[in-house]
Amino acid sequence: MIAESAWIFGAESQTSPAVFRVPNRVNATIHISGRAANVHGRECAVEVSPLTRYTIGGAAADLDVPPAPLYALRLLGQGLVEVSGIGFETFENTRSITGANLTLHYVDELTNEVPPLLNAAIDAEQTVLELSTAGSAQTGSILQIGTELVVVEEISNEGLTYTVTRGSCGSEATARTESKPVWRLERKITVLPFSRGFFGTPSSGSYSQTLTLPDIRIVAAEMSVTNTRGTSQAGWASYANTPDGGLRTLSGGQILLQVNGPLAIQSNAVPAILMDASHAVRDVSATVMESATGGAIELNVTVGGTLLCTLTIAEDELVSNVVDGGALGALQAGDPIGLDIVAVGQATPGAGLSVSIRF
Repeated sequence: MIAESAWIFGAESQTSPAVFRVPNRVNATIHISGRAANVHGRECAVEVSPLTRYTIGGAAADLDVPPAPLYALRLLGQGLVEVSGIGFETFENTRSITGANLTLHYVDELTNEVPPLLNAAIDAEQTVLELSTAGSAQTGSILQIGTELVVVEEISNEGLTYTVTRGSCGSEATARTESKPVWRLERKITVLPFSRGFFGTPSSGSYSQTLTLPDIRIVAAEMSVTNTRGTSQAGWASYANTPDGGLRTLSGGQILLQVNGPLAIQSNAVPAILMDASHAVRDVSATVMESATGGAIELNVTVGGTLLCTLTIAEDELVSNVVDGGALGALQAGDPIGLDIVAVGQATPGAGLSVSIRF
């Protein structure tokens, strides 16, 4: 049914917002057309003007700020992160939500920053941290110590002492040994827009948003949503207790170092490969087509002549150990990647070597 068949002038303004009144008819829908005009009062064509629908809430309007949201992050590979499963324990005060702020707290894996270490062991209640070297954190910074996240409240002793709040951001306070690295987390904020009345509909159950964030390690996330009454409390998620100490987004791809035929002990077994771009390393491993006997195959993967990692293919085996790239640091653009064969089998040396460095 069309209740009003004609357009009714609402308001005009040179700045945002333009405010006008409409009858409070609960669940009635109005169409709003915004048209631009020049100094002579000539308006643009209706066909190119934005048209918006708005459902009047009336007595069903939100009466308070929304509850803290629930959500999930999923790694899709090649630096892509999916945000999905946004929901609430109750749908009260969620009708007029128009946006969410997602803040990711992360470590940039391309910087190869060496974090300071704890200078002394701490128990689960101690709030003063003594560092081996001066840290770069500021008041309010979030730090990762193992599986625990802490918030810096005060900095003293020229950056060697932090007073912190323990067990923050959804993590638990536990005792820590000295020489544990203290990572300073950076933050990135993403705004996710929604139309009014979105939550509670079938579409909200299948909502997802993909973010491109290569080569970072997401340690924690917080999300808050905003309705006409204000902003909710943040919903926190900590990923510090995962095997990698966070969600490594990486960037995808790999390089292969190959030696055809029987192996022999030699330096620079393959021509150096120059990195075309910077990448965080996922893992490093090696395989052979023919296994060695009378001893293991030992390999050194190098960066600019400096050892990156060591691989060993045991006697009568075709696959080496897998070196986790999380502790290797990033490979920078222009770095030469080389391979040294340190040992081969004494009876048969092995043949057909392939070394894979995955990103």
